[in-house]
Amino acid sequence: GALYGNAATVTLGNNAANAQTLDAGKLVMTDDTTTNGTALNNKGSASIGDVNVPVLGLNIINNQGSGGAATSPEDVYITQLKITNAGTGVLGTDIDSLKLYEKDVTETFIANASLMTDTATSQKYFQFSDSQLYKVIKNAAAKNLVIKANIPATASNGKTINLKMLSTDVTGKGFNSNVTLQAAAPSVANVTGKNIVIGTNSLTVTLDSLSPAAANFAPDGTEKLFAVYNVATGTGEDVSLTSITFTMPN
Repeated sequence: GALYGNAATVTLGNNAANAQTLDAGKLVMTDDTTTNGTALNNKGSASIGDVNVPVLGLNIINNQGSGGAATSPEDVYITQLKITNAGTGVLGTDIDSLKLYEKDVTETFIANASLMTDTATSQKYFQFSDSQLYKVIKNAAAKNLVIKANIPATASNGKTINLKMLSTDVTGKGFNSNVTLQAAAPSVANVTGKNIVIGTNSLTVTLDSLSPAAANFAPDGTEKLFAVYNVATGTGEDVSLTSITFTMPN
């Protein structure tokens, strides 16, 4: 004891603390079909000199815990977004000046992207990066982010822009936990923008050499060959032929 210096025996009960689970926020990314289109309607076009062309959209939400909690325990800051091109266009030449917007009732500008080069593969990509690039509030409605771009004078007609972002290209950090996060299940594996062809197209119609020479037909003749035409497009977007009108000169 403290008074006489005698040894004391201490008996311990069941004093183990309850198990505690450390949790953090969670980023979930889904497709923005309004901006990106769907499988049957995902084509678009842009002309050289166009500015602020919507090229990629995504929805992002933070309403679960990355450790399994039913709700998110914290806000999450997106710190980095990486964008590549699955089309034939060259980043920085056929498309540039990427800008990130939050789209709600109105659009709010967030940041400009930087053009980067992967030192291992020499592949170019655009990157939005900041320690507090965009705040995703916990347990709030999903936010719609849209990326817009310019088609510069250096672009070439016929090149395609098909921007892509993998779930692993979305990086964030928990506001309280400071844990580094990437978009996780049930996120989609990637979001891909519309397949945009640079250049409005032209349609050329010419008379083919196989067209028959002038001839006389009997009044009751059926399915007689009058002419053969060639129809050709330029190097821009696809062209749908919707109608053909023939006139009789005499």
